Amino acid sequence: MSTTGDPENLWREYRATGDTALRNRLVPQYAPLAKHVTGRLRTRIPDTVEQNELVSDGVLGLIDAIERFQPAPGRSFPKFAVVQIRGTIIEGLRSTDFLPRSVRDRLRSIQRARRALEERLGRPPQDAEVAREAGIPLQHLRKLTRYAELYQPDLEHLYDLDLGLDDLDGPEDPDTTAQPGEDGPHES
Repeated sequence: MSTTGDPENLWREYRATGDTALRNRLVPQYAPLAKHVTGRLRTRIPDTVEQNELVSDGVLGLIDAIERFQPAPGRSFPKFAVVQIRGTIIEGLRSTDFLPRSVRDRLRSIQRARRALEERLGRPPQDAEVAREAGIPLQHLRKLTRYAELYQPDLEHLYDLDLGLDDLDGPEDPDTTAQPGEDGPHES
């Protein structure tokens, strides 16, 4: 096993051996990346979700990224890892979704009604208009909306969230987004 903490050497040895101990030595090298992604997502998630759960999911996403990363010319690990970290956090949130499917389905129909009205009216609709369009009583609409806000965020917007990470050098991979930090290992 390598005695140096140099990330390039650790990556080289890890790719050659698949040794879990080497992987575990890579995790602290990129932990700030997981912390950054978690922090950015945290601003869009209700306070009912524990920060420690998000961080744990972020680290699991980082480990998954380390295990799955296939270097190629111009492809950086941080750019790959952010997608994995964000996806793992969102999947963790989905697994703790306390809303029953019937409620989730009703909320989707309310969102569709809201979007249709907004397009038709050219302005954000009022709750009474949305309730009429969705075919439900106004009080029911408000109760469902309040319940959803308390217990589970709308996760779809988290995929599109700009993480403020556009300052990396190097070409973009078509299947990734920009990330902070060093470029990570590259295949030369």
